[in-house]
Amino acid sequence: MDIDADGSPRAYNPQNTGLDDLRNAGRPGHWVGIVTHNDKPWGKPVIQKRTNPAPGYFVSQTALSDFNKHFTNPTAYVNAEKIPYIVLPQKRSFGAVLGDMAVVYNMKNGRLAFAVYADKNADINQSIGEGSIALARALGINSNPRTGGTGNRGNVLYLVFPKSGRGNGHIPSRGEIIIKTQRLFREWGGIRLLKTLKNC
Repeated sequence: MDIDADGSPRAYNPQNTGLDDLRNAGRPGHWVGIVTHNDKPWGKPVIQKRTNPAPGYFVSQTALSDFNKHFTNPTAYVNAEKIPYIVLPQKRSFGAVLGDMAVVYNMKNGRLAFAVYADKNADINQSIGEGSIALARALGINSNPRTGGTGNRGNVLYLVFPKSGRGNGHIPSRGEIIIKTQRLFREWGGIRLLKTLKNC
């Protein structure tokens, strides 16, 4: 599992000393991880003001956002440091939509976490295997976006419940994610059934 910092107010800054390497947010003329003034990839990156959570940092975005807030508001996106979320390839979502609930299982240490599908990877060659900083912490995985993740060891299982969320426009709280996903997971078969997938 690779670690995604997108949505955190401290994800990227002009000096490239943010939580993640600025290259992962795109490049001038093709920004994908940060908000621009015109909401287009070729726009000018928006820098947080003194009244924002991380002044001087870029506004980092996730595909899932709060439609009740202006797109340049840093709190309109899913904060990778606070909310466990998964990332799915844009072309391989398997029927899931933004906002759907997920269970993520670390088969190495047996730790389980509940998460929301909050971001997309536009790379058509990208396989499933990204999660937020908060998700990595919950799973006992190195959560540093620059140096963490599982590398080639893998052994992280994603169980997504299609059409289980409220869709894009609403960011669920951590409590909402836990309550809803616990019920879905229990109805699906729970940890006993999940463990059988290790041998599939």
